[in-house]
Amino acid sequence: MAIGYSVLIKDKKLTKEILIRKFEEMGYTCAQIEDLPKGINIDLNAKLGYSVYLIDAGSYPYNGWQSNFSETEFVFERTLGFRFDKEYEDLEKRYKTMLSVIFDLILDMDEEAIFISNGDTELCLFEHDKKICLNNKSEIWNRNYFKDAIVGKNVSYFVPR
Repeated sequence: MAIGYSVLIKDKKLTKEILIRKFEEMGYTCAQIEDLPKGINIDLNAKLGYSVYLIDAGSYPYNGWQSNFSETEFVFERTLGFRFDKEYEDLEKRYKTMLSVIFDLILDMDEEAIFISNGDTELCLFEHDKKICLNNKSEIWNRNYFKDAIVGKNVSYFVPR
C-alpha cells in the first residue's frame, strides 16, 4: 500500500501557480510537472521523496466527504495530494516540507479543508479564521514532525465519534 496524504479543499483558491511558487520559495525547483486532465502532478521524488498533485474534484456526490469533524457532509472542490516514495530516507525533510506547504498555504488562504492520511484517517480540519481542529486519537500530533507544524497555531483537539 502506498503512503499518501491528501487535503480536501473546500474552494478553488489554491491554484497550480500558487503551489509551484510555494515550493520555489522554499528552494525547490518544480522541473518535472505533468499536466493532468483536471490538474497537475509535480515529481519531487528525488528532492523530497514524494510527488504532489493538485486536481479538481468531481461533481457531487463524488466530491462529498462524510467527516467525523461535523454532522454535515464536507463538499470539496480541489484535492492536494502527496504520494510518498517508500525508499526515500530523509523523513524529517519530507515531513517538514509537506506539512509546511499544507499549513502555510491553507492558513494563508483561510481555506476550509480536511487533512487526511492514507485515504481515510482524518488528521485535522482547517476552519475559517485560521482555526485548526486536530484529531489526535492516534497521537500523530505528538510526533516531532507533526508537533512542529502546529507550534504557535490556533489549535483545538477533537475526539472523533
